[in-house]
Amino acid sequence: PPTDGARVAEELVRRAADLREPGPDPTDPAGGGGVDDRTATASRGRTGTVTLEGPGDGRHARVAKLVDAPDLGSGRVGSSPILRTVRSPPSSAGDRGRGKREAGERDGMQEIEAADAPQWKLSRVKDILRGGGRKAIVVDDEENIVDAIEYGVQIEEIYCSEGYRPEMEATAEILRPYETFRLAPATLARLFKAEKRSRIFAVAKAPRRRRLEDLRGADGDVVALDGVRLLGNIGAIARTATAFDAAGLVLLDSNLTSVFDRRLTRASRALNFALPIVLADRREFLAFAEDDARPVVLLDRGGACTLERSLSAPHPVALVMGSERTGASEEIEAAAAVRCEIPISGRVESLNVSVAAGIALYARSRARRG
Repeated sequence: PPTDGARVAEELVRRAADLREPGPDPTDPAGGGGVDDRTATASRGRTGTVTLEGPGDGRHARVAKLVDAPDLGSGRVGSSPILRTVRSPPSSAGDRGRGKREAGERDGMQEIEAADAPQWKLSRVKDILRGGGRKAIVVDDEENIVDAIEYGVQIEEIYCSEGYRPEMEATAEILRPYETFRLAPATLARLFKAEKRSRIFAVAKAPRRRRLEDLRGADGDVVALDGVRLLGNIGAIARTATAFDAAGLVLLDSNLTSVFDRRLTRASRALNFALPIVLADRREFLAFAEDDARPVVLLDRGGACTLERSLSAPHPVALVMGSERTGASEEIEAAAAVRCEIPISGRVESLNVSVAAGIALYARSRARRG
């Protein structure tokens, strides 16, 4: 694999030239289906992106993700970059389904090698899915599994549907060290019943449960959600909090029993393995904020201060948001050092909590950077 930005770009240009779409390129005078004269730029971070652009109607575009590859022997994260190349999104739902079915044939993807799953393993998976597995969790979907490995989650085994072909180029190699079992459609239906069925999922050792003590002294802000229970909102806020370098996310009265719930893993795109997320009650949280010298800043409609003024503090704070419907609890309201609001048009009663969190975290990030 390439080891620096220049070699990444060179490899992507070569790969782009090798990839062919069926049918002619309308801008190619020769009528060929090639993707010539492409340029590539590379950027690196935890997950960098490289976008290839060239002639055509947009369907020829390729996007590659540059990630830190795990040491395949140990499953631990290493420093060698790998390229995951994925096709640009098709233009319709029908095209999306057809694109996924044809991706393996067009890109030479091979089925993942797998054995038939013994009954005792299926019973264990069923027990984990029903909440009976306290020491193991299920991670759904290919990209989430790859990201979980990157974040240090210990995968025990992989399960996939019959004939499953990876959607990302590097997946087969990343998953090769793990014992893999194939499942018939009827078996998947019995396992998941009315829940979302994944064509590929992993059983993993449950990571250590995070505690408020883990956040003590951290440089970033701590975000707390009071009474927010929709996992889509919690997952979206986890992603935003990670993007703006929050120290962690605290869930108060969330009805969750584990932050590694497979639904939250999907909603957060596996960032629940990267961002410290803590389940706590309100009393514990307020005691932590006081001991850690973090002023409680409550984002609330009708707050006395504007967002910009209240979030200008240079030191870390505890930024709290309640649910869109009921707001924060009386206990949190009474403990807040500052209550602030996001001014909005009178035509809208309130903002979704994940949208408000994004605005607040962005404003807070700008204020702290000066």
